[in-house]
Amino acid sequence: MAGVDFKKKFLGCIIGCRGITHTASFLRPCQKNYLKPYKNGKRLFIVFIFFISSVLFFPAHVQSTPKMISECGMAQVIEGNIGRAKTQALQDAQRNAVENGIGTLIASQTIVKNARLIKDSIYSQASGYVTNYRIVSEGLTPSGNTYELCMEGTVDIADIEKDLRAIGILKRQIGNPRFVAVYLHGTNGQVGDDDALVVKSAQNAINEVFLKKGFLVLDRIFINGFVKELKQRGDDHPDLNSLSLLALKYQADLLLLFDVDASERTDLANQYFKEIRLSLDIRSVAPATADIVSSEGKSTRVRTSKKMADDLYESPLIANAMTKLAKQVSDALLGETLAYFERQSHEGTRLRCWFREFEQDEIFTIVDVIENMTGYRDKNVRSQFSDAVELDVSYTGKRFDFQRELLSGLRKKGVKIEIREAKGNDFLIYKDRRE
Repeated sequence: MAGVDFKKKFLGCIIGCRGITHTASFLRPCQKNYLKPYKNGKRLFIVFIFFISSVLFFPAHVQSTPKMISECGMAQVIEGNIGRAKTQALQDAQRNAVENGIGTLIASQTIVKNARLIKDSIYSQASGYVTNYRIVSEGLTPSGNTYELCMEGTVDIADIEKDLRAIGILKRQIGNPRFVAVYLHGTNGQVGDDDALVVKSAQNAINEVFLKKGFLVLDRIFINGFVKELKQRGDDHPDLNSLSLLALKYQADLLLLFDVDASERTDLANQYFKEIRLSLDIRSVAPATADIVSSEGKSTRVRTSKKMADDLYESPLIANAMTKLAKQVSDALLGETLAYFERQSHEGTRLRCWFREFEQDEIFTIVDVIENMTGYRDKNVRSQFSDAVELDVSYTGKRFDFQRELLSGLRKKGVKIEIREAKGNDFLIYKDRRE
């Protein structure tokens, strides 16, 4: 979103410009330093091309802008050595800045649990994450035994996140999500035949990439049951909601929908060779909310002999090329997929709850119980009536844990509930009036 906002601001600025002399102030340094030799027309053109290129081709750089953090550090003055105390106070301030940055990525309990590993791998090189700092204030405290230094600097959050993932902290936080890869043929999402060699090669390669990153593929019995039930339903074009509900039934935390295509190039007149175009598209879907987490696609071309069999989907040569392609696409898909589960672990999963036929005081009791749950993160009241309330609850944990904790907490408060319907992460809950 940061990249999109930047583009809007930039385009708005360009549209609002009356000429080169009225160019936005953030463009002037570039004009002054780099474009001085050029005339006004050339100057505007080069500035425009430079910024358009940076916006369109380097969005990741914009999105990963380091975070500005202000922190203070302290150190004891030993044997009157103020210089050494100043250096140690600066290091302490840098560590505090990095600790601040880590806190935006992982929960506090995760930091405590992995304190030693973070200390050895991250805090030990804190100065490497802090750039362009300036000392705001420094000096001895009134006691004269301690040196205090306050600084302001940028902390490279992207580098910290990369290193946390490298040492497995973020991975431990998200656990081992279970996934299933399903072949949906064509843009209309038709359930395809996954017995073809090329399709199996793509599926195996996808599984291999995600397994290496700690994901767990569903048991083969579950996968067979998933595909069998999908076909038995008679729905040739299932939507995301239907697929997500079925994935949840078979205990999948992640659904990977992929489509492969192999076609011969018809405009190639060579009498000895023919060219095959391969393409693969994968969507990673969160079954809990039926949201598309990430989508990636790529194509490649394979040149082969004219004598090759016409059934491209059963060719070992094409299958090997598809394996390589599937690994590339899966690798590209992993980053956003891992980030989703990390956010989910830190911020919680969105659960939508409808509470019906309750008294006003019971509604407030329900909200109090939810806010005191172990996995509670946040809530949003969608609507409220005299006898009902609709809530979005951010909760870290499984759906079953949420239900159990909710039932237990309300029972202690004397409020009895009946969960009449639970589809995905949607709950329809009524007051239990049974004696």
